[in-house]
Amino acid sequence: MKPVFNLKSGVGGYKTLFVNLVQDELGWWEPISIEIIPRTNRVLGIEFDWTVPIKPNARLRTVDLSQFYNEQLSRIFENEYLSPRSPFCSLSIPKQGIGGWCDFNLKPTIDDSGLRNLAAIREGIFTMPNGIPFLISTQANAPNVVFVSKWDNYPNSVTIPLSGRAKWCFLFMVGTTTHMQSRFVNWPY
Repeated sequence: MKPVFNLKSGVGGYKTLFVNLVQDELGWWEPISIEIIPRTNRVLGIEFDWTVPIKPNARLRTVDLSQFYNEQLSRIFENEYLSPRSPFCSLSIPKQGIGGWCDFNLKPTIDDSGLRNLAAIREGIFTMPNGIPFLISTQANAPNVVFVSKWDNYPNSVTIPLSGRAKWCFLFMVGTTTHMQSRFVNWPY
């Protein structure tokens, strides 16, 4: 039997279709959830090719964010993330924010000295290979990152006021996750 899938024009929203899957002798129908959006309402993003060098005549300006820094990047797994916590042991991660039930003493060393040293060579400016500069704190043992988190240790959002005009705004960002958070949206806000 050939699969039949018919969507009438203009009928959007969330839909479920079923796919007949077979593995060895076992067969089953697997539900697949999709969202149909109108062609005129596409989700558009700005594509940026990070491999293309910035034009030599481009005016680029760094912004000092140090007043917003709330932690040292190297301390990310040295803190204790105690709340909110799941009451179920299989969903819990160790209090340092990394590891699992079989490696609860995992404590990786996060060493950002290489980045700080590169920035120190150019008076605090770290430049990406394509020419985009970032102002980086070069001082050891000083806050150099704005952490946001669903843990109570840090705010769940940060507002940084900017002024002036620009065509682009580039942020130097780092993210962490765990094996239990793989393959789903971790921070949709």
